[in-house]
Amino acid sequence: MNVQNDIASSPIFESYVHQSFDNAADKRGIKQTLESKRIREVDAFNFITSPNFLSMDPRPWQSVQLKTFYSLWGAHPPTPEEETILRILKNEWQITLDLDNPNPITEMCLVDGRRGGKSTLMSFIAAYEMYSLICKYDPQEYYKLIDRLPIYVLHVAASGEQASDMFTFTKNRLRACKFFEPYFDWTKYNEAELRLFTPHDLDENRIIAAENAKIPRGQPKKILLEGSLTVESVTTRAATSRGKAIKTLIFSEFAHLARPKFDSVIEGDSLGEETQQTDYAMKKALTPSVRDFKDEGRVLYESSPRERGGEFYAVYCAAGGIEQEHPENARRPAHMALMQLSTWHCNPEMSRESLEEPFLSDPVGASMEWGAHFGNPSGAFISETVIQAIPQPDVPMCRVAQNLDCRFIVSVDPGGQAKKKVADAYVVSWGHYQIGKAPLWLDGLQGWHQKVIPAGNGEFQKIPVDSDEVLSFIVDLVNDIGRQYVLEIVYDQWNSANAVSTLQKLGLPGLETFYTNPYKAAMYGGFLGLANNGHIKSYSQDTNGCLQMWKTELKYLQRYIAGGTVYYSHPSSGPCMHDDYADSVANLIHRLSLLQSPTRQSLEDRVKMNLAPTTRPKTIQPMMGGNLAYRGTSFANFGSAKVLDRIKGR
Repeated sequence: MNVQNDIASSPIFESYVHQSFDNAADKRGIKQTLESKRIREVDAFNFITSPNFLSMDPRPWQSVQLKTFYSLWGAHPPTPEEETILRILKNEWQITLDLDNPNPITEMCLVDGRRGGKSTLMSFIAAYEMYSLICKYDPQEYYKLIDRLPIYVLHVAASGEQASDMFTFTKNRLRACKFFEPYFDWTKYNEAELRLFTPHDLDENRIIAAENAKIPRGQPKKILLEGSLTVESVTTRAATSRGKAIKTLIFSEFAHLARPKFDSVIEGDSLGEETQQTDYAMKKALTPSVRDFKDEGRVLYESSPRERGGEFYAVYCAAGGIEQEHPENARRPAHMALMQLSTWHCNPEMSRESLEEPFLSDPVGASMEWGAHFGNPSGAFISETVIQAIPQPDVPMCRVAQNLDCRFIVSVDPGGQAKKKVADAYVVSWGHYQIGKAPLWLDGLQGWHQKVIPAGNGEFQKIPVDSDEVLSFIVDLVNDIGRQYVLEIVYDQWNSANAVSTLQKLGLPGLETFYTNPYKAAMYGGFLGLANNGHIKSYSQDTNGCLQMWKTELKYLQRYIAGGTVYYSHPSSGPCMHDDYADSVANLIHRLSLLQSPTRQSLEDRVKMNLAPTTRPKTIQPMMGGNLAYRGTSFANFGSAKVLDRIKGR
């Protein structure tokens, strides 16, 4: 006897199959109205707490989440313990749950500290969703889906171990509930997937079994149907999970899923190879599948937070979370719900005092993991308050020297490789100081980025930055500023020799700066000190978006120490994985600072490069103070059509 026949003859199956069918009329007899076949449902809270079902006692925060997610406050008013949670949400997180919200909640963002009981809550929800589907008798017909189309309650995790743990939680919850006993399809059981029959599936199998009983021995018989409901836990493989009918989608520890490492501009609505298996790819691939169920399809994003970035943070902001850049604009859509609680508010056995050690050893990490606060990854380097104070109100970008005492520098950072090489980004910043005055000014920023366009057959073509276009921009910029006021055009040394050589041949003060660790430490260390003292100022009218890009990169810049060496770099994942704008501006400020307040080493370096310590235009009389004479070369042909033709190679 095969496995399918074992199912048909099992005691559980026989207890459900209480009559046989002898002809086609008997088969038609099972097609009674769906209403008479459906099982009377209890709500999610009763299902979880009733001894007839899960018989569990949820923690107060879990019951608050359940009643909000399923709009049950009318049937189950808040208890005193739940009112405490509601007050914490309102007073500490500025989250006011609308207990009278008539709109169904289809998305929930759950931000909780570690060890708060999120996995237990997810297993409650998965079990209830399976129960609700079974009660529909034929859920495919109920939701107007294709007959016997598999319906999923899908849990997504970053790792196989995490997916397995979550599946075990849910499986054990189902097996402990007698309601589910007749519906298990044990032929499809494994460590990540459990199938269940709907009552309609069992009726169909009953018909097949009755018809098979009439077939003479030795002749082929029909195969019994598989269960059409599935509880599944998967890892982040967007391509293999597309197209499923997902009733409830649970993203577990969503903030800790991988983030796209391919953040160049992608033309169209295409998903590049580098973005697969990331938070963005999973959300993009799976959430549309929930729409088959309209207002009863639900997506739950749960996680302890990380730094401000990624899809989890984006969902948090969309749900009205207060820890966003412009909290005054926080609004919660009627279909979304948000909860945010520290570990000690979720787990009564873990007090704030018991977590003193991790808060002392790693306050930033503990604030995220246990305190449920989103972190600023640059918190140890430069505060967001200092960054926001640099732009001066109503100051436009400037390309002209305002008076004779202005001294300018142009700083170039090629994010790829420079002249005649493939480049994925270029950033040009320019600024000045004024003789006798302290502030160093960032006057403007311009960036170029490679584009990625679909090339067909799932492939993409990268269009690099044209370095000649950047050189032409620099020529025009220096001409606008006034060539006699520009002291240096500095490049990051990374394959910039050709570009610098071209500028020097044109009589421009182009030079390379070498981003060694000591140089970057001096560059960013000086920047931090000047910024903290209010000595760095910039324009604020951001017409091209580059100023915002610079502030974002500066905010996410990482500073760490290894082997006694200080390193500065961009994050390896997340929403901001470049430091081109930050490096360009930091080098600009560093070079301006060395000109304004030269050191012995900076004076010697300028003499070696055939540049005066404070280069002065021939048309300006030297200032008192022993400055060296100007040693620059002729600018006679600067900015002419002939120069531009030489740059373009015409």
